Amino acid sequence: MNSVNDIDNAENEQINDEAVKTEEFNTKKNKEPLSIKRKYIVIAFVSFAVLVIVAFVCIISNLLFPVKAEQNQASIFIISGESAKTEMNFINSSGTDKELVLDYGQGEIIKKNIPADGNKKIELNFGRAQADTSIEVKYGFLGLKKIQTQIIVVEPAQLSFSAIRIRDKSGTDITQKKYCEPNSKVIFEAEIRNNSKKAFEREYQLVINKKVMTTKVAKWTESGDVSVTLAFKHDFKEQGLYEIKIGNSKINFICSTNDTPPANGTVLLNNNSGGKGVLKINSKYNNDIIVTLAQTSSLDKAEKRIFLKANGSATISGVKDGTYVIYVKGGKGYSNVAKDILEPTSAYKSTDSMKFESTASTYSIWTLDLGVQGGNTGITSIDNNSIPNN
Repeated sequence: MNSVNDIDNAENEQINDEAVKTEEFNTKKNKEPLSIKRKYIVIAFVSFAVLVIVAFVCIISNLLFPVKAEQNQASIFIISGESAKTEMNFINSSGTDKELVLDYGQGEIIKKNIPADGNKKIELNFGRAQADTSIEVKYGFLGLKKIQTQIIVVEPAQLSFSAIRIRDKSGTDITQKKYCEPNSKVIFEAEIRNNSKKAFEREYQLVINKKVMTTKVAKWTESGDVSVTLAFKHDFKEQGLYEIKIGNSKINFICSTNDTPPANGTVLLNNNSGGKGVLKINSKYNNDIIVTLAQTSSLDKAEKRIFLKANGSATISGVKDGTYVIYVKGGKGYSNVAKDILEPTSAYKSTDSMKFESTASTYSIWTLDLGVQGGNTGITSIDNNSIPNN
């Protein structure tokens, strides 16, 4: 009888244990969704609190420092090794002066006073850059206001220029003539190639006789524009000899009437006198020529220049000791103001040099036969802009 009771009691205890486990499982199951909900509520509350704090800080920052920055350019485009500079305009909308503190992470902190209800333009120099980079400019209360600036760098060899082309106002190409009449509108064109495969932009200027006349911007897009042509217009009012420069390309240009040429043998330039040397020139060219004498040690400086009529002969005297080459320019027309041929059709440089030496009783005499096949001096064709003018 006792064993039966023991069995019943054991069964009852097992049933009770299973009931307790079932109850615990249900309780745990019911608590889990509540725990997850609480977790999401906490996350949402924290996120909202962070947003409120950020908004509050921004509001306080604007209240304490009501200065707004206007950036002229979000990206700065430079050639490798150049200084990256930009200009920012800071506007003070408050009724009191504000001290602006700028920090742009270059070990430089700038302090400027912004007048009440006024503005101030500030140039920032980020220093020389060799590669693309991003710079953050901080200002305002606790430096919370920020401006992001990108610096895009291109190597010098990745930008190249074509020779300058010249057109008159009707669009006719006058590149070979390189001259115009006074009171004429002329268009100078330069093609610039960008081989960097970067979106890039850069200012280029039309410079005439070392004076900036016009500025234009060449822009290349990321789609791979390789060449951009810039066209600069200029009105020539007065006669004269002009040096035209766009980027690293330059040419000489004449604005002049077509004048009567000077007499054969007229000396147009004499930067070299007091010597004893003599140069005799015989021209067999069928057009007028100008012969320029330059020392091999200074090819960019003209020592003497002389005008010869077609098939004319002339003598240059007073040549100082030294080693020289000659330049020959032939063509049509003449300009008194430029002392030059208006429409060059040919230009040459001698391949042989001439050495002038003298003593108290002796001196050198050279004779050149030009325009003769198999003459006594070798020549090579050149661009007439390569002939020194000064």
